[in-house]
Amino acid sequence: MKLDTGVRAAMLLAVLALQACGDSSTQDSPSSPSAARPQEARGQPEALFSSDGRPSAAARQPPEGWRHRSRAGLYATPEQVAWEALTVEPYTVLVDVDRHASTDAAVERTLADFRWSGQSAGTAFYVQAADASRAVEVADEINASGVPNVFLVVGGAR
Repeated sequence: MKLDTGVRAAMLLAVLALQACGDSSTQDSPSSPSAARPQEARGQPEALFSSDGRPSAAARQPPEGWRHRSRAGLYATPEQVAWEALTVEPYTVLVDVDRHASTDAAVERTLADFRWSGQSAGTAFYVQAADASRAVEVADEINASGVPNVFLVVGGAR
């Protein structure tokens, strides 16, 4: 499942807007948080994958105050998903639960796409929904079915 051109364009615009909104007075300060994270200093969100291709430590940490947890324990912000879509688009699958009639339909469609695509180990699935509990339900079912790299997109409802 590929992202359509409109979704990719919207993600690109979101990433560019976030980069443009950065406060340059703190970005160069050695004590600023971005100085400790070289990728963020370059306008890139924190990496979801380490150099060995496995989910990074950052991907395993839900944001502070985020109460929803998935069994896989992988989390991504919308900015990280947009970055992944721009840099490794063929291996980035966005599962928007709200675009399906039910959570079961979202799971069935995602599993069908996963099987059809050849089950590439490098593919990452990013599950999002307006209601975070629905996203967790779908992410957990997809992961329990053997799909690796299932991330819960964190943001919005807490």
